[in-house]
Amino acid sequence: MSRELKAELTNTVLVDNPKCLICGHGSQTRVDWLEYHKWKSGQLIQQAFPRLSAEQREVMVSGTHPYCWDKMYPKGEDDE
Repeated sequence: MSRELKAELTNTVLVDNPKCLICGHGSQTRVDWLEYHKWKSGQLIQQAFPRLSAEQREVMVSGTHPYCWDKMYPKGEDDE
């Protein structure tokens, strides 16, 4: 394993996301440890994880995967 990869892995934490209420599957997200600590200390998720997409943050909060979100809220002709 390269030094860069080891350094990256030691500065990260693997977060168990909630199970998705639509499909029932769980997931995990690897994030920066300091950003995770800020979030768990009360910082808003979009401020704590500015590099994550809105979809990635949603999975961390609710467990809802992007494809399950699309099942709940299908795009209509007006949305395109």
